[in-house]
Amino acid sequence: ARERALVARRMGLAGVTLIPFGLALSHFQTGFGETLALMALAGDAAALLGVSLTIPLGLFAVGSPLIKRLSRGTNALFELGWQGLLADPVRTGMVISAVVVGSAYVLITVGSIGSLRSNIVGWVEQSMQADLIVAGEGGSGFFPSTPPLPSNLRGLLDSIEGVEHVEPVAFATQPFRERWGVVVGRAPDAYQERFPLEVVEGDRDAGLEALEQGSGGWVSLHFANQHGVTVGDEIHLRSPTGTVDYKVHAIVNDYSSADLGTVFASLATLRSRWLQANPNAYHLWTAKGNGQQGLVSQAIAGLCACDVLTVEELKSNVANVVDSMFYSAYALEGIAAVVMLVAILCFFAMALDDRQAQLRTLRSIGATRSQLTRSLLWEAALIGLIGGVFGCMLGYPLAKHMAEVTMHLGGGFELDFMLRPEIIALTIVGAICICTVGVSAQIWRGALDTSSPARGRRQP
Repeated sequence: ARERALVARRMGLAGVTLIPFGLALSHFQTGFGETLALMALAGDAAALLGVSLTIPLGLFAVGSPLIKRLSRGTNALFELGWQGLLADPVRTGMVISAVVVGSAYVLITVGSIGSLRSNIVGWVEQSMQADLIVAGEGGSGFFPSTPPLPSNLRGLLDSIEGVEHVEPVAFATQPFRERWGVVVGRAPDAYQERFPLEVVEGDRDAGLEALEQGSGGWVSLHFANQHGVTVGDEIHLRSPTGTVDYKVHAIVNDYSSADLGTVFASLATLRSRWLQANPNAYHLWTAKGNGQQGLVSQAIAGLCACDVLTVEELKSNVANVVDSMFYSAYALEGIAAVVMLVAILCFFAMALDDRQAQLRTLRSIGATRSQLTRSLLWEAALIGLIGGVFGCMLGYPLAKHMAEVTMHLGGGFELDFMLRPEIIALTIVGAICICTVGVSAQIWRGALDTSSPARGRRQP
């Protein structure tokens, strides 16, 4: 026990050193791209590892007082589970650490990606006033990946019975400084009524006037953050007809270009300077709202391979695009769950091998196989509960930091952090389930077969 306590103290000292180092990495992030991602991941990993290394020391500190308190009239099998958990705090601390890291990374991933997803979908709900959106087949009707549409489609849409207004939207994607940007073109009067944009900074009317003249206008907030652009700056955009001098009169909240950043222009400017003749999407206002979706689809079927979307379908497409951008992050969650499960299986395999003498003693004084199984399940559930709770306590602030700081530096986003309470509850329940599955697998393999000598040991 003294040797184990010494090891726990050494691990705790290393953990206490790692925690501020990890937090410092997270708070002094600079740059973008791979460098930023490396610092963010390294900072989170160092902080989580540091906390994990202090868990055995914490178990030593609470072990004896907790057992004494639990011995006063508590359930015997529950008490036996606690005693098994605290029998070797160093070994138990390692498996709890695996649960802590896995649970924390679930919250970091879901919290940061979910915040981006919720903010973009919320923006769509506020800004998209049209009843229907016509876009190229397979395009989202929203992002700049939507292909150009046929030039004669506008006339056909205007002629459909019940269509009250047709608003064209065009995109041009191009490099800007070290990154990329998207020039979005609409009719200037459309910004006053049909495409309301929240002005974060600057003069909306001056920007609208510059938009009509082709000398400037508005940029999105994450474009301004990415490139260090402020109101009053003049930026220089590339175009097929040469450099376009563009003065920034206002910064607005807009996600129409995903993470690339948006520069707003008129359709006339997009045609004359970027030679973008055909729109990428049409927004339709109809007499029957989205009830005319089938009629519009039928009318344009012979002219182009187009999708006719309602705003609800547009929101779903946007959410799917965001999810597809982060499939690798979701895969990391799966890897974390597998690592957690393997660590738990190995832990219980070693722990039950070492405790064969204890299990035989319990059987000799009348303990049944069912009672031993329930005590081990209690132990596994307690490990999952402790690891899940601590993982969520650590994961929540790290997820908040990822959404509000790291994604701001990396993509220019200013996000409201959103993490639903049920995600935290599901993460803790999932950790408990994985631990109980781990011990159940060992029991199924015969870990409670105390009639034979302990596995892996030679008898005299």
